[in-house]
Amino acid sequence: MDKAAILKNEYDGKFRNFVVTVHPDGIVGELKARAPTKLGLLNASKEEIIDKEKIPYNKILTSVFDSDTVVYPGFFHCLTYYF
Repeated sequence: MDKAAILKNEYDGKFRNFVVTVHPDGIVGELKARAPTKLGLLNASKEEIIDKEKIPYNKILTSVFDSDTVVYPGFFHCLTYYF
């Protein structure tokens, strides 16, 4: 089982939505790197979740983590407080 499937299995249901994307191969002139991958995730989220559920764009807070990201205790509390 790959990392994405392990994470999906472990965390699906603990968040309102849990989206996994994989950067497609073979896009001419595009690197398989963090920025294009995040853009792909945001586009997928917009189509699959935001527009489908008619969520106002100004009510959206997005966090993007890699599978090896360590989030400090209280991070989400602080993030939502300031949002």
